[in-house]
Amino acid sequence: MWFLWDNGSFIFFSRPNQAKLANIARTGRASLNFEATPDEEQVTVFTGRAELVDRAAIGQEILDRYAAKYAEGMARIELPREQYEAAYTEVIHVTPEKVRGW
Repeated sequence: MWFLWDNGSFIFFSRPNQAKLANIARTGRASLNFEATPDEEQVTVFTGRAELVDRAAIGQEILDRYAAKYAEGMARIELPREQYEAAYTEVIHVTPEKVRGW
């Protein structure tokens, strides 16, 4: 999943009606697993509070930063920004509380 790091939290965008959204709504928790090295031999895991956020509350600056970060990716999947934003309407906000790696 693509994400934006913002003031100590991760911001993700999701299509509606995904299982992850129901899980977050039910538990308020998330675990994020990142490959920490190019050879994929090390992993960093963040766990913390997760919430679904009203898209109107995040502001245009976040949308612009996200679009700039993933402009090449959107082009690669042939999904222009306007179409991406129309499809990925759900906002997930994860505030990490613990981090571990191996």
